[in-house]
Amino acid sequence: MKQAALKTLQQTARQGTIQLFYLEKQFFVDRRQLSIAGHYETCFTRSRNTPCQRSVIGTLDCGTNMLIHAIYAQSSRFIDDLLAVGDGRLTVIVLDNASICHGIDKATQDLWLIDHKADLLYLPAYSPELNKIEIVWRKLKYRWRRFVI
Repeated sequence: MKQAALKTLQQTARQGTIQLFYLEKQFFVDRRQLSIAGHYETCFTRSRNTPCQRSVIGTLDCGTNMLIHAIYAQSSRFIDDLLAVGDGRLTVIVLDNASICHGIDKATQDLWLIDHKADLLYLPAYSPELNKIEIVWRKLKYRWRRFVI
């Protein structure tokens, strides 16, 4: 049922009627340098066996196929910033069942709905194939690992 609903939402987003974002937090680990879309951060470690870890929250805009990302501690702050630049269309944000996604309180969700016409859609448990940003993260990590030696 969610798969059919997502297909309809994707088509509607491609037509420009709504905004559809797939959101997820991802961890990148390396001992040397982290490079995501032109942003570089050198990772310093205390010992050679301790890797550097960066937590990145990103969203895939299904209408434009653009990746928007940032380093945030809270997903609600990232969503606030994302919605602040919205254009008034209905916005659907697709989330998986990670704990950071379920930490968003009901009052904040209601505020997003009223102020920005934005609603959250939670995916069923254990369904990464429905979350389009999973594919982007996988490809990005693969390419990143191949270029950083």
